[in-house]
Amino acid sequence: MNNENKLLTIWQGDSCTRLRVTGQPMLLDVLREQGMALSAPCGGDGRCGRCLVRVKGGVSAPCDDEMDFPGVGRSDEDGFVTRLACRARLTGDCEVRLSAEISRHKLSSDGGQTAAFPNVPFAVAVDLGTTTIGLRAVDVSDGTVIAQACELNDQRVCGADVMTRIAYCARPDGVDTLHRLVSSQITRMILRMSGGCSPEIITVAGNTVMLHLLAGIDPSYLGKAPYRTAERFGQWYGAERLGLPADAWLLPCVGGYTGGDLTAALLALTSPRYGGKQEQDGLALCDLGTNGEMALMQDGRWLVTSSAAGPALEGGGISCGSGAVSGAVTAVSLSDDNARYALTSPEDDRVIPIELRTVNDAPPRSLTGAALVSLTALLLREGKILPNGRMIARYWQIDDRTEGQTDAPIRYTQADVRQLQLAKGAVAAAFRRLCEEAKCVSDEKCSMDCLHIDLHMTGGLGCHIPTSDALDIGLVCDMKSGMTVSFVPNLALEGAVLCLRKEQRQRAADIASRSRELELSGDGRFDELFVSCMRLGEPDDDY
Repeated sequence: MNNENKLLTIWQGDSCTRLRVTGQPMLLDVLREQGMALSAPCGGDGRCGRCLVRVKGGVSAPCDDEMDFPGVGRSDEDGFVTRLACRARLTGDCEVRLSAEISRHKLSSDGGQTAAFPNVPFAVAVDLGTTTIGLRAVDVSDGTVIAQACELNDQRVCGADVMTRIAYCARPDGVDTLHRLVSSQITRMILRMSGGCSPEIITVAGNTVMLHLLAGIDPSYLGKAPYRTAERFGQWYGAERLGLPADAWLLPCVGGYTGGDLTAALLALTSPRYGGKQEQDGLALCDLGTNGEMALMQDGRWLVTSSAAGPALEGGGISCGSGAVSGAVTAVSLSDDNARYALTSPEDDRVIPIELRTVNDAPPRSLTGAALVSLTALLLREGKILPNGRMIARYWQIDDRTEGQTDAPIRYTQADVRQLQLAKGAVAAAFRRLCEEAKCVSDEKCSMDCLHIDLHMTGGLGCHIPTSDALDIGLVCDMKSGMTVSFVPNLALEGAVLCLRKEQRQRAADIASRSRELELSGDGRFDELFVSCMRLGEPDDDY
């Protein structure tokens, strides 16, 4: 019968979980309830084909739409069949096999990590990103970094970006599910990192939607006009309410899509401990992530805005993308004919020798967001990708020419290029629009060349990006105004660390109060710029 108990056995490597399930729920919903973060960028609507699992036993038959996705319906020698978890409904006892790997990576920072967690009072700073969650533990007595960790956000099982997660909140228990996923993950990360010890306090920097979900507040009103937030945070929340092992201070937000992570990054940029930049006209920051947030100083105030870039710049939604896990490629550059690695394609006779940098100098296994920028710039210069984004071949792959390919090759596909175009187009257009607004506020007679921009780029790309690569693909538009561009470590996390001190929390509140948000939704000029900035390189229209 439909409502009788069914035994669901979930294998993740050698780990086994057994559950009793009633009714005929979708497998993806059951995994969500168990906090198992299977990737589902579309939120479980059956559109992305990413929630692949191997199942055996009582599940519904695949429909025609599901069978259109590569790999679905394929059987292995153990009798497991590849299915989409969002389309496999439990009808009887069933076994499921998931990947055993949990993606963790070291953050781009100078903080060291100790082998054993010391027995001292400590506090924890959190960078709560849409795609990744970063933690840093510090000694409360002197601020020394004790340990740090980073994982992919478990909420990705409910969607890849803030809009799909907002849409998920409309489901029964949707807000509770998203809250439980993130609070339990942060708690688990802290306790694993500290050997079971609890911190004295926690500070959390995150975009507005992520902070709402951590606090258990429905962010649905951020998904529709006028995109305003009733809660701007900048206050303490109790451990019991948040589901965390200590009380936490959530950094203040400026607006609906300019959150506490941007406030934290601006705090760090202007702090002597990190950036030490003076708040003068033209100082600018761009925090690259699933939601690209940026700020420009003008007349003692921060003009801020944001755009939905998608997860590509953090390695998400890319066929061979990842965060900065061991072996992830962080940079690609042209090399000589004796290079160990080369870019090849079965549809092109050209062999392009390359030099790679990887996390921990391990053999290459995936591409970070930084590597996507470098790889795209290289192929663009070599004429293998056209400025309109069309790849001459269907894909290029990284080959090891000395030892042969032992694992599945790292491929960069046409679909990946399109994802990067969307991300870089949104970022470049938003920053151009921000500069235009600052120019209008400053002096209507001033041309764009009057703006001298000192731009600092940060975020979860995996490492620094050569400025030439960013310019070549148009991630940064050269305004021919003496603009300087630099890449800095994860400033959002640095700012969250600073806010472990009371005086810095006051500084963060002051920054938020001196910020004005430029809303891009419904902005016709931004739409024009976005279409133009989709081009790889300089925009093709006179903007």
